[in-house]
Amino acid sequence: MKKGYLFLCILLDVLAVAIIPLNLQFFSMPEFTSIILSLAAFAAFMAFLRTCDRRAGSVVLGILTIVCIGISLFGTYCNPYWNSISYRKQPDYYTDVEKVSSREAKEDLEYAMKYVKKLHPALKDEMPEELEKQYETVLSELEQAGEIDICTLGRKIETVLSLLGDGHTLVRAHNREKHYLKDTEKNRQAGRTLRQVNGVELEDLFRQNSTLYSYDAESWGMSSMKNDLLTLEGLKYLNIPVRDGVSYTYEDKEGNLETVTYGENDFITYEEYAALNRSDGETEKQPFVRYELMEEENLALLTLDSCEYNEEYCACLREMFSEIKEKNIGNVAVDLRNNGGGSSMVANEFIRYLDVDSYQEPTFQWRLGFFELSPSDGISHNEKDEELLFRGKVYVLTSVNTFSSAMMFAEYIKDNRLGQIVGEPCGNTPGGYGDIAVFKLPNSQSYMQVSTKEFIRADRECRDKLVEPDIRCSSEEALEVLYDYLAE
Repeated sequence: MKKGYLFLCILLDVLAVAIIPLNLQFFSMPEFTSIILSLAAFAAFMAFLRTCDRRAGSVVLGILTIVCIGISLFGTYCNPYWNSISYRKQPDYYTDVEKVSSREAKEDLEYAMKYVKKLHPALKDEMPEELEKQYETVLSELEQAGEIDICTLGRKIETVLSLLGDGHTLVRAHNREKHYLKDTEKNRQAGRTLRQVNGVELEDLFRQNSTLYSYDAESWGMSSMKNDLLTLEGLKYLNIPVRDGVSYTYEDKEGNLETVTYGENDFITYEEYAALNRSDGETEKQPFVRYELMEEENLALLTLDSCEYNEEYCACLREMFSEIKEKNIGNVAVDLRNNGGGSSMVANEFIRYLDVDSYQEPTFQWRLGFFELSPSDGISHNEKDEELLFRGKVYVLTSVNTFSSAMMFAEYIKDNRLGQIVGEPCGNTPGGYGDIAVFKLPNSQSYMQVSTKEFIRADRECRDKLVEPDIRCSSEEALEVLYDYLAE
C-alpha cells in the first residue's frame, strides 16, 4: 500500500509539472487542470504519510510535492504563454471559419479579454474605465446579434483593444489566401502615391476607422490602413464594398492626380501577384540579411528585412566587417526601412563590432500574472570583436515600417550616440509595450497577440515619443539623402 501511494504521489507530481511543456508545445487546456492535479498530488502525499513512518523519505517527498505544486500553479497562472501558440511546432495562424453564432462570438470576446487582463502590463491593477465601457458595449452588441462573420467580429474586438494604444496587442482574422491589388507594385515603381479612396482623403478615412487599428504612433495605424486598402480582405475589414468598383486617386511625382476604378477581379492571389511583378532577372527571393560595399561612396550597406538572430545573420555581419576592414570602408549604414521586428539580439550582435565598452539598453517591466519582474539595470557590457572592430561612422535608415525590435535597433544606436538615424520616425514608441504572446480565439480561430512587457527607453532623459531621425526625409529618399550627406 505504501509503495502504491508513493508511486501515485510521484506520478502526480510529475504530471503537475509536465502539463506546462505539454500546453506550450502541443495543446490548450483550462487553467483549473493544474489545480486538480495539484490537489490530487497533495492528497496522494497525505495518503502516503498515513502509511509511512514519517522518516527522511517522507520529508523529501513532501518537499518534492510542494515544489511541483508551486511550479504547476505558477506555470499556469503566471506564465504569459499558457494556452498561447507562441511555442507550438508549426503553428497555424490562419482561420477557415467564415461565421460564428452570437454565443460563440461572445465566448471569443471573453477569451480575448481574459488573456489581455492576465498579461497586459497596462491592466495589472485595473481595467481603464474607457476600455471597460467599450468592452460592455461590444458584449451587448454581440448578445443581440445572430450569426456574425469573423471579419465583423474582429472589427468589434479591435475597437476594445485599440484603446490600449499598443501596436503589439491586436486581434485579426488571417485568411489563408489573400488577394492583392494587381497594380500596387507598378504604381510604386512609377512613384505614384495613393491619396484618396472613393473620393475620401486617406487622413479622413483613417479618422473614420482609427478604432479598427492598434498603434502607438498614428503613422503606424495609417500605414496599416493603407496596407488594407490594397487587399480584397482589407477592404472587407474596412467595410468598403468592392462589387461596384473602388476608385483610387493617385498623385504622381509632378503632383498630377489620376483616378482609377478597380473591381473584384483586379485583386489577385499572392502567387499571381508575385508572377506578375517578377522581373526577368529575378530567380529567387533575396535573403533577409545582405550587404553591399560601395567603395566610391566609402559605404557598406547592410539590409536587414527582419530581425532574425541566427547563424546566417552572424555570418553575414562577420563577412561584411571583414571586407570593411580589408577595403578600409569608413561608413556603415543599416537599412531597416522594411523591418517589422523579431529579436532585439540582432542589435547586440551588431554593436559587438563597434568600439564601445558598454551601452544602455531599454529596460522593462515583465507582467507575470499577479507579479511584475524587472530583471536588468539596462547596462550591457559589450563583448567586442577586437579583430574586426569598426571605428567609422554608423547610420540607420528608418521608416514608419521600422517596428518593434527593428525600432529598438535604431534606439540602441541613437540613444547611445553610436550613430545617426536617417529617414522617418519609427512605427512604435520606445517607451511602449511589446514581447508578445500569440493566441487563437477558440471559435473564430482569429489570430490574437498580447504584449507582456512595458519598456523603458534606453535614454532615460529623452522625452521624444518616437525614435526621431537625425536627418529627416521621406523613407523612399533615405539612401539618396545619405549619399548626398556623405558626399558633402
